[in-house]
Amino acid sequence: MSRIAAASLPEAVSHTSPLMQPLLQPPNGRPYNPVATLNGWSLPWRMNANVKEFHLVAEPVLREFAPGMTARLWGYNGSSPGPTIEVVEGDQVHIFVTNRLPEHTTVHWHGLLLPSGMDGVGGLTQPHIPPGKTFVYEFTVPRAGTHMYHPHADEMVQMAMGMMGLFIIHPRDPRQMRVDRDFAFVMASYAPPSARWPEVTTDIAVGQMRAIEFNALAGDWAIHCHKAHHTMSAMGHGLPNTIGIDAGRVAERITRLVPDYMPMGANGMADMAAMQMPLPANTLPMTGGEGPFGPLEMDGMFSVVKVRDTIRPGDFSDPGWYRHPPGSVAREWTGELPPAPGAAPGPVDATVTVRKPGGHSH
Repeated sequence: MSRIAAASLPEAVSHTSPLMQPLLQPPNGRPYNPVATLNGWSLPWRMNANVKEFHLVAEPVLREFAPGMTARLWGYNGSSPGPTIEVVEGDQVHIFVTNRLPEHTTVHWHGLLLPSGMDGVGGLTQPHIPPGKTFVYEFTVPRAGTHMYHPHADEMVQMAMGMMGLFIIHPRDPRQMRVDRDFAFVMASYAPPSARWPEVTTDIAVGQMRAIEFNALAGDWAIHCHKAHHTMSAMGHGLPNTIGIDAGRVAERITRLVPDYMPMGANGMADMAAMQMPLPANTLPMTGGEGPFGPLEMDGMFSVVKVRDTIRPGDFSDPGWYRHPPGSVAREWTGELPPAPGAAPGPVDATVTVRKPGGHSH
């Protein structure tokens, strides 16, 4: 990144304490009633004209769960889960994401109604964020609600290592559903029928069925199981976590006995998506094929919903990859403004062929 681009970024605030931090009272922008994140904190922002600008840093962190009990995780801005992002419905935001992990990453804004190019699914809606790079997400915040953010890159590793955080959208009117104390924390789904609420993730037990209704917005959208180990393929759970371990000397010794042996996972599993490896019989590859921006790293229990404004009723032909409007895709931050509306489209408009076992799709 150039010095000009680096100097234009908001400050990357970091917290490593496991204790709940004081509430972040809004110093500017629309007023709201802040939440208290249990064992966490809220990420400060700066105002640039009328835009709220945040800076998330994806990085290895050391998390203390209890006195003397620590774990080496991956998170954001020194903590795992990452800091809570608090905004108000209607806010225009820029969220800068710097990658200090040993592999590429993205950020998916789970449950937010956004342009497809800002949805953060690596390979499908944007290029991956390489180590050492900073990308920027630009969007206007939709209606109020409690949401989260997490990577959509090397999902089984990155989310399992602790990469997630809360994204709270406060109502424009701070008097709406006002409470004396508002707490936020990450947990699983729960609600009797009388308390059901529209959700973006639902639990489906063995033998159960769910009818899912949504308002379609143009773009390519990932639909998948949100139990992270269900989205992988050709992998086992009996292997130890080797992230951060230099296995070079051990690999050299094993290779003498097993010539095709290769150590896996020292920096995560993202590199596996780009490799073309021989596979045992009756085995699927460890990646879901190529998307318009690169490898799709989810494979099991994963599909793509293609929504277009121009599809006619009864037309089930493949419309191809979504043609994103200029300036609507998360991009590397260089200190420059996004392309002006009407600018020439980028390489995303090229024809892409996806090859998978058992056939071809175009």
